[in-house]
Amino acid sequence: MGKICSQDFIKINSAFHHLFLRLSRRIDWRHLVCNKGFIFFYLFLIAFFILIAQPLPKEIALKATDYFRIQSELGRFSGAVLIGYKGKIIFEKGFGLANYELNVPIASRTKFRLGSLTKSFTATAILQLAERGLLNLNDLVSKYLPDYPQGDKITIHHLLTHASGIPNFTALPAYPKFKLNPTTLNRTIGLFRQLPLEFEPGTKFRYSNSNYILLTAIIEKVSGQNYADYLRENIFLPLNMLETGYDDPNSIIKYRARGYSLKDGEVINAPYIDMTVPAGAGGLLSTVGDLFAWDQGLRSDQILKAASREKMFTPYLENYGYGWVIKKINGRLVAQHSGSIEGFVSQMIRFLDDDLCLIILSNFDFAPIGQFTNDMLSLLFGKPINWPKERKAISISAEIFNRYCGEYEVAPNITIKIFQEKSRFWSQVSGQPKMEILPESETKFFVRLIEAEITFILDSEGKTTALVLNQGGKDHLAKKIR
Repeated sequence: MGKICSQDFIKINSAFHHLFLRLSRRIDWRHLVCNKGFIFFYLFLIAFFILIAQPLPKEIALKATDYFRIQSELGRFSGAVLIGYKGKIIFEKGFGLANYELNVPIASRTKFRLGSLTKSFTATAILQLAERGLLNLNDLVSKYLPDYPQGDKITIHHLLTHASGIPNFTALPAYPKFKLNPTTLNRTIGLFRQLPLEFEPGTKFRYSNSNYILLTAIIEKVSGQNYADYLRENIFLPLNMLETGYDDPNSIIKYRARGYSLKDGEVINAPYIDMTVPAGAGGLLSTVGDLFAWDQGLRSDQILKAASREKMFTPYLENYGYGWVIKKINGRLVAQHSGSIEGFVSQMIRFLDDDLCLIILSNFDFAPIGQFTNDMLSLLFGKPINWPKERKAISISAEIFNRYCGEYEVAPNITIKIFQEKSRFWSQVSGQPKMEILPESETKFFVRLIEAEITFILDSEGKTTALVLNQGGKDHLAKKIR
């Protein structure tokens, strides 16, 4: 007999649920409530429904392990994943290497840069200071940073919800050079302080790291501590998050992963950023285990009171709360945030009413973490996922591949360019980065970094006339135009 999977349990549960409803409508309950045999049967049915409705942790763990193992072998993922449910870790595992030069495997204590996941901690610090009466969320920025231009128009609430209109300093032309050197909060603020607002505060949402730089400065001004010390004393230590802290470039930090990027199809050491730059907008590092402790800490009054948590998880403009994006997934309310910083990407999703969380941390900044997140959510809820295929590349000659080189039209004004460069094969959709393709046969290729296939179509004379791009289970025909 085959093994019953989580989808089968959901189907069984649904079938019994409908059967139970049909029986309930036909039964004359007045004659049966005194029948002991029926009562026992009724209680048995209730117990059975409860049993089969429970998640299957072992099934989830096995499938998640296979999924990320394949993604790691395909060169798409290096990192750690954790799934927590009802206060317990049901899956936690590392894949790939924390340091590819020294061949150090990723372990449960491996620390990853969080990028913008840091913002949830910064928002929490602000809410704590508000609970203590040291600031008010409706206070103007000018109260704490009197020299900041237009600070008399912008409130702390505007900063928390990206509704200030302050330009994003990481998108400025000067930023690529600025990020290479040590800085202070005042110097970073100087990068954008004289810029005009992009809109009237409170009227629009526009994501800007500058907001959380200013919040960092306010935390330090009000608390009298530097940002890292405040978080350690008021959040990390109370929650026993001993593996979490600010990514100090000068400190020796055990188990710190190195970050990697992709260039011309090759994994390289990530471009440099001095970690004094991101501050409370993206400067923390942590482990999946510590982030699970963070999830659990936000489900009680240990760190924030209920009233503060309600404010944090209220969707304001464009569904952004305080350091979290608030939305519904499968009809369930979630708070989530992703992070991206040189060499690293991250994702944390917290189901607010179900005590369920998903945490993915990667030291490949090119990892398609959105795809991984969607697939894991589908796995958790018994839906079909875009399962990665285990593939093996073969060798073909440049002469064979030259038959395929050219441009193919997928849709009006959208083409796929197929070309050879440095003895490697590439595809590039118009307006997008090039992606390496590897041959499985003489006519069928797979895309290295995403789950997609390209099959070339030849006519009777051996000339290439078209290609078929298969992605997400759908075929897209593209005729060769040149």
